[in-house]
Amino acid sequence: MAANNIICYGDVKSEGEFSVSYFYNLAKSYEKQEKYNKAIAAYTKAIDLDPNYSHAYNNRGLAYAKLGEYEKAITDYTKAIDLDPNYSHAYNNRGLAYAKLGEYEKAIRFYDKCIELDNECIEAYCNRGNAYIYVKDYKKAILDYTKAIDFNSDYSLGYSNRGHAYYMLQKFDRAVNDFDKAIKLDPDNIKNYYKRGKVLLEIKNFSRAILDFNKVLEFKPEYSKAYYERGKAFAGINKYLKAIDDYSMAIKLNTHFMKAYYERCKAYKKLNNYDNSLADITAVIKLEPGFADAYYEKANLEFETGKYKESIDDCDRAIILDSSRDCYYELKGYIYYKLGEYEETLKCFEKALDINHNNPKIYYHKAFINCKMGNYKEAIEDCNRAIAGEPDNYKYYLLRGNLYFSQNCYQKSLEDFNKVIELDNDIHSIYEHKAIAEFELGNYKEAIEDCNKAIAFGVKNHLIFCRKGIAMFKTGQFENALKSLNISLEMNNKYAESYYYRGLVYAKLGDWKNATDDYMIAVELDPKYTYDPESCNKQ
Repeated sequence: MAANNIICYGDVKSEGEFSVSYFYNLAKSYEKQEKYNKAIAAYTKAIDLDPNYSHAYNNRGLAYAKLGEYEKAITDYTKAIDLDPNYSHAYNNRGLAYAKLGEYEKAIRFYDKCIELDNECIEAYCNRGNAYIYVKDYKKAILDYTKAIDFNSDYSLGYSNRGHAYYMLQKFDRAVNDFDKAIKLDPDNIKNYYKRGKVLLEIKNFSRAILDFNKVLEFKPEYSKAYYERGKAFAGINKYLKAIDDYSMAIKLNTHFMKAYYERCKAYKKLNNYDNSLADITAVIKLEPGFADAYYEKANLEFETGKYKESIDDCDRAIILDSSRDCYYELKGYIYYKLGEYEETLKCFEKALDINHNNPKIYYHKAFINCKMGNYKEAIEDCNRAIAGEPDNYKYYLLRGNLYFSQNCYQKSLEDFNKVIELDNDIHSIYEHKAIAEFELGNYKEAIEDCNKAIAFGVKNHLIFCRKGIAMFKTGQFENALKSLNISLEMNNKYAESYYYRGLVYAKLGDWKNATDDYMIAVELDPKYTYDPESCNKQ
């Protein structure tokens, strides 16, 4: 944010000092014409005639400041203050010069002195607020801008600057309100539309942001940053082709606009245009070879197009540039998973968790890999950590429930499956998992209910009908059991367990021929169902 140079000219000397006032007024005339070197020469003449003329020193300092000669400006402001220690505007101007030199703490001290001498100096409050912005003390900046507004409720610059401070504090609604007020007071100030548009992007009010950037481009059609920001707004409402057009225009106006290439890369990716996306990210790397995220994005593109070796190489380049980002190791882990290198996958995930041990998603994926490797105890521990970090994610309970089931901890698995339903009752397949857990616990009535729910929601496979049939057999519902087992075998006529239990049902119904036939098929398909003829009647 640029500091506001509020030029405050001193009083003209009396008529008796015609030559001094002549040069002084001549200097002011040159300033109005922006002829600052001539203004400096005229002020110097006035000072030569009256070396104690504090206003001439102050105003010559302002002219030096206009030429960017801030050290000379400070020398003149200092002289003005030496001559008149109560010269409040000289303190304000000296603060501005130090701010231009990046010495914001010094600047603040001189603004303090100005306000001490003149506690209604709006410009000093605003300028001190600007200095606080630069030292990232946004709360103090807001207090100063508010003070300036209190003295002048129509002070558009105060609202604009305060809006920026609120933006930096991520108090976006307040920022929008201030920019609304600034625009109402000064509708021709295009900067405020641009700033408000950026805030609207943050709160995802993309349509209104587009209107603001349209306004900016109406008056400044060559403003590359406005095209860039409007492109982000179009991307926010999934209008990626329009976003690409805007990013392209930004790049046309500024061929070194790295961020525009980067965002266009992501827009192309959304449209599955990987060739153009890769070309853009390559351009980003060429423009800024030290940009770690660019290599990460390139690695993502290569991962999605199956170029796993290249993807790993770019992950490594990103890590060399910035080893503090867990997402780089996370992506590298996914690549190794795709390559079936589970040990390397776990190493990458462990490294990611060393950087950010509160990332539940990585614990979840680590649990999945441990499950693949048969490390069920470790997998359950990883699920526990994932749940601790994100207790409302049903996926974590679903995986842990299946892990508990694999370890015959049916009650614990059932508790997790019930939690899945509590968090998201649209996960219809969960009823199949729950039915099997209820079955293993001997809760056959509940198992039947869950099977019916799963089937009603469209889960139709031979296993669900087999489990339902067995549960009905266990509860003495032999006719219904037969129907379910028949459906199971229609879906998969090679499933031994369905034949075995249908044989038991036939036996209960007294149909010994079909019972024997089913037993024999079951044994043929899976010898574990070996039939003992002498126990048939007992069964």
